[in-house]
Amino acid sequence: MARVRNLKTSKEFTQRSLRNKDHKEKFVLLKYYLRFILIYMKDNILRGIVITLFLSLTVFTACSSGGDNEKPNPSPNPNPSDKTMIIFDNTDGICAVSVYKNSQRNEEDKIVEIPAGGKSEKIEWAPGPFELFYFSYTVALKGISGFTFNYVPEIGKDRNEVRVDANKTTTTKIPILSNTVSSPDKLLSNRSYLSIQNNSSFSFELHRGSGTVLPDNLPDSLVNVGEMAQYTISPGTASIYKLFAVWDYIMFSGFIGDFETGCVYSFIFDGAVSLITKIELKLENVAGIIQNSPGLYRGKTKIGEQNLASSLTWISANAVNGDDFYIVLGENESSPPVSLNYSGRNVGITLLGYGGERKITLNANGSLFTANSGVTLTIDENITLTGRSANTDSLVYLNNGRLFVKAGAKITGNTVSSSSSTSSGGVFVTGTNANFTMNGGEIIGNKAAVSGNGRGGGVFVNSGNFTMNRGEISGNTSSSPLSCGGGGVFVNTVGTFTMNGGVILGKPLPVPAFASAGVCMCSEPLR
Repeated sequence: MARVRNLKTSKEFTQRSLRNKDHKEKFVLLKYYLRFILIYMKDNILRGIVITLFLSLTVFTACSSGGDNEKPNPSPNPNPSDKTMIIFDNTDGICAVSVYKNSQRNEEDKIVEIPAGGKSEKIEWAPGPFELFYFSYTVALKGISGFTFNYVPEIGKDRNEVRVDANKTTTTKIPILSNTVSSPDKLLSNRSYLSIQNNSSFSFELHRGSGTVLPDNLPDSLVNVGEMAQYTISPGTASIYKLFAVWDYIMFSGFIGDFETGCVYSFIFDGAVSLITKIELKLENVAGIIQNSPGLYRGKTKIGEQNLASSLTWISANAVNGDDFYIVLGENESSPPVSLNYSGRNVGITLLGYGGERKITLNANGSLFTANSGVTLTIDENITLTGRSANTDSLVYLNNGRLFVKAGAKITGNTVSSSSSTSSGGVFVTGTNANFTMNGGEIIGNKAAVSGNGRGGGVFVNSGNFTMNRGEISGNTSSSPLSCGGGGVFVNTVGTFTMNGGVILGKPLPVPAFASAGVCMCSEPLR
């Protein structure tokens, strides 16, 4: 018994009939061509070739006709007058992301730019079966304040395919940076980059041979005093690059033979050009909150949703030698003085702010954090430590421990009015093994209003080491009526201060002898 296939609609039947009629007409034409060949073509070999081609074309035509198995034409696009809303979600991201309509990523095709940890506003969009959106990431690096570069993932990982339904709000998650990289060791760029901080008293230009190289971040080639210029260059020989300043060429010093692929070189220009650091463009060197929600982390493993106090309690009870903890704060907090001491174990604690600036405010007299031997405390991005208007001690006390202050961190608002000789408004460094490194951030608005001798408003290096690579120490004061003041930094007899970069500014002091609004040295000269 024959099986009868139901057609869904008369429209489909009509379309299928027309297609079959079209194919029949093609076969009739092919038959006429074949008759012509057989009658008029005498060469048997040539006739065989033509007949073979004819049969191949016939099979191809039959297959392409699809018959009853042919898929129906896709439904027409939705009515363009229908509107929907789309939201791009970058709340888990550590980089700002730009979204584009196409893979060319031209400025005129940019849809929106979304900051790290944020979402776009609702964007009106015409509905459709699917849309492709393309991304690029603005990447910042640890250890180089103000430097960013543009990263476009490899094809396939650089886009999202999104179904945009009519009259609905569609939210699409932007891939986090680590998910767009095939390997942690993969370089994020095939270019080289230069970052040059102008700490001299005159402007400069970067030249390649006899030509001028334009900065990525400035309006023209001239880099003024106090500016940082960023350049994207092709990897290769370093000796072809030089600075042009005061009608003379100044060569790059150091041990650079080549500017290598996927590396950024950070320089200070202060009359000579000195290399401060070289950083590979890899995931491990990307600045940002690697942890994607507030709480306590041991390495990359989340322990829980602890706040500052409960995080420190958990660390005290569970830390082992070599542990690195991250305390990610999603809200402002207040805290009494805390002494970080883990019985000689080497423990690292990094403070990070999630979703914007997070303040930790001291709520009782004393040092907010005391880092003792074996402890490495890192004040990282989006964290502000705030002191008291009439305190008895420095805001951070480094007692043979280690302290790192990074870009986006701030130490501020602490006034020490005690007569203690071991006081500073911002950071106090003491102990042979004490080591304070400032790679960015700010120490601002602190005051050492004490009656003893030698008070650093911002930093007091009693003993140990303080290295300043970048960042700013400003607006700090020392009102000591005695000899050495040091509104910004005071360095005692056995202390060491090395300044490779950054800015130190201070308010005028009311002290005549040995006073300094910026740095006061009571022993060895500044290195």
